[in-house]
Amino acid sequence: MKKFTIEFTWAVIFTLASLLWTVLEKSLGFHDARIGSQMIFSWLFGVPAIVIYFFALKDKRNNFFGGIANWRQLFLSGVIVSVFVALMSPLAQYISNHVVSPDYIKNAIRYFVDVRKMSEENARMFFSFRSLVLQSISNGISIGVLLSAILALVLKTTQPQPETPPSKTKKK
Repeated sequence: MKKFTIEFTWAVIFTLASLLWTVLEKSLGFHDARIGSQMIFSWLFGVPAIVIYFFALKDKRNNFFGGIANWRQLFLSGVIVSVFVALMSPLAQYISNHVVSPDYIKNAIRYFVDVRKMSEENARMFFSFRSLVLQSISNGISIGVLLSAILALVLKTTQPQPETPPSKTKKK
């Protein structure tokens, strides 16, 4: 487990950042008065997500691999972060929907039935706690894997080539 400490730490940071984002959404009214724009606003979390994954992979490269890591090593590290994020997402969803914003699910269902004309049955299925947990697990893995692949390309390093000594050729 010790070799995954960096990934676990950054997954915790990611999860805390997502909870802070939920608090921000709630405080700006995106869980009640502006709920129609909540999905669009939540996509803006992509910016902090990219930054967090960038620093996670950079941390792994510099502090575990000694500054030299190839794409595969960094990609796998990012996948591990994604798995830890996915494993933490049920707890994060519980905190988001039962502590931070206990009316979010009810408000979302009402908005999608009244404004978007979704059937109540479909809205209840889409915005059930179980569905939100499954969505967060799925998104955590799929988006995390995509970010990991791209950021590993940016952060990969190559093994420095040892300096070759000047050739010793005899002059005649």
